[in-house]
Amino acid sequence: TLIPQFDTPLQKKTIDAFKARGTELYLGCRVEKVSKNEIFFHYSKLAPGEEKVTKSFKYGICVWATGVSPQPFTQDFVTKFQSEIQSGNKGRILVDDWCRALGIEDGS
Repeated sequence: TLIPQFDTPLQKKTIDAFKARGTELYLGCRVEKVSKNEIFFHYSKLAPGEEKVTKSFKYGICVWATGVSPQPFTQDFVTKFQSEIQSGNKGRILVDDWCRALGIEDGS
């Protein structure tokens, strides 16, 4: 997903804008290797029985962007303490100015 912190309509509009400019997007991929002029990757979510296939493409300028989705540990934590902890958009833990979790009495 591109810009997961935003609502689906804005995500779609952003993807459409990139495509209209001729930008190729590779979403849901894991980069295996970056050489001087080529990137090697595979799609990280495979259908049952589907084998991982490494693909590549040549590039002139590489712009690296990584995901901002919560890690499984954070997702599990929010689920376990959902009655106490305050979570925001897409399962992120809300914190105060001192990075203490909101909703937990002592903030730890």
